[in-house]
Amino acid sequence: MPIMRLAPKRTDNFGTLIHDPNIHPTAYIGPGCVIGSMPEIRDLWNVPDTERLVAPRSVSIDARTILTANVRVDAGSRRDTTIGADCFIMNGVYIAHDCFIESNVTIAAGACLAGHVSVHTGAYIGMNASIHQRQAIGAYAMIGMGAVVPKRLLVKPGHTYVGNPARCLGVNHVGLERAGLTLQDAEALDAEIFKPLGIPFP
Repeated sequence: MPIMRLAPKRTDNFGTLIHDPNIHPTAYIGPGCVIGSMPEIRDLWNVPDTERLVAPRSVSIDARTILTANVRVDAGSRRDTTIGADCFIMNGVYIAHDCFIESNVTIAAGACLAGHVSVHTGAYIGMNASIHQRQAIGAYAMIGMGAVVPKRLLVKPGHTYVGNPARCLGVNHVGLERAGLTLQDAEALDAEIFKPLGIPFP
């Protein structure tokens, strides 16, 4: 059986870091986390046996973000997989290649984000929720526990979505009130932050 050599890796705190991720010194990487693993894209794994598997891009994690334990964040394929400041990522979350997560996002245990997902400021993704690739989760949106967010669902800022497939229940009043924002504030955040970056916008 041919043996492929993996990219260099090192350990930091309790986690394993691969492809030299850019992690802010105030971020916390908990036990069992794997940061910068190879993107799960078939073509990237089809390399000659003598070559090393090296991701095209890496991972960036900003200030005061916490990955509690057993979180996997894949390296990017076209851009760095990015997690902004002050995020709280719970046990067993999977964040695939090229995801872009803005600041103050909470992702509960067991949630899965497929490739190229963008999660806008202040959003909450519930336990064991699944997000289809190339989706965009609006600012201060709430994705309920176990929800499945399919490809064509429009996830509007400041709204709540539940079920399989996910459907909109209405405005996320609790989340907006806790943040001291109106629905119009959340919509303005999406327009200001994401449209200039060319990232999908609800």
